[in-house]
Amino acid sequence: MIKYIKYKDIDFNKYDDCIKNAVFYSVYAESWYLKCTCTKGFDVLIYKDYEAVMPLPLQKKIFFKWIAQPKFCQQLGVFYRNKISPDTFRKFENFLHKLNVRGYNFNEENTKHFSPEGVQKVNQVLLLNKDYPEIYRSFNKNRKRNFRRKSKEILYIEEYFNAEEYINMVEENQPELSNKNDNKTVKKLFYAFKQRNKAAFLVVRNQEDRILIWAVFVESGNRIILLMSVRSNKEETKSSYTSLLINHIIENNSNSDKILDFEGSMIPKINSFNESFGATTNLYTTYKNMKRFDIIKKMVKK
Repeated sequence: MIKYIKYKDIDFNKYDDCIKNAVFYSVYAESWYLKCTCTKGFDVLIYKDYEAVMPLPLQKKIFFKWIAQPKFCQQLGVFYRNKISPDTFRKFENFLHKLNVRGYNFNEENTKHFSPEGVQKVNQVLLLNKDYPEIYRSFNKNRKRNFRRKSKEILYIEEYFNAEEYINMVEENQPELSNKNDNKTVKKLFYAFKQRNKAAFLVVRNQEDRILIWAVFVESGNRIILLMSVRSNKEETKSSYTSLLINHIIENNSNSDKILDFEGSMIPKINSFNESFGATTNLYTTYKNMKRFDIIKKMVKK
């Protein structure tokens, strides 16, 4: 009932139809998104005639391949148009367990209903179904104080699209997050988002027209995902301007069915920052059955 389909044999029309109509839709799982983020390609597990699908992002070295969660892709897992039974989910999960898995993230829906094997991790979200003043009242004192302090500065929030300039800003200010492969992925995603009108590229500028913070908010169904951001490391911009962009998104999407997805963090400082806006916690699950050393040993044996 569940088949392993290699990339070259995937029926992308059927695959994408399943993802777009899934109970838990996620832009991360759409084929165009995976083509940007999976530098070594991906295969798929399918149930019946694409009634449920499970994308498998690949990493390859010499003649050895393994499953690894790609950058800029927080959650994958099993996607289904109609609810599946626990038994069917276990078949997907057991199939994955037989493969070499460096790391694979099951989505929030999978984690909530099927509790897959692995380590549960934190994602943080904020419902925007209230009026902005009511949402603002849930911000903590430090966040409100930050807004009052920033309101005394002359700052400008605007849409700005320039993939090369974004990459340069990361290289200059956060070089530890920059490498050749990631930069290629960022560039692909920028242009894919632009082509599909799937993202808001927002910057905060000062009076000298210098970019202080740049963030990319991606549309994923009724979610708005804070996918990536970079800020200037200049001494005078060390305070967080990210909160201004987040507040901008909240204010402009309040009183709607939208959900702001922070891509929540296990890092206490970032977790606390997200909570300061009133964000709540959802859980997703990371499964792995091999370590980096295991990969090296298998490659040597090949």
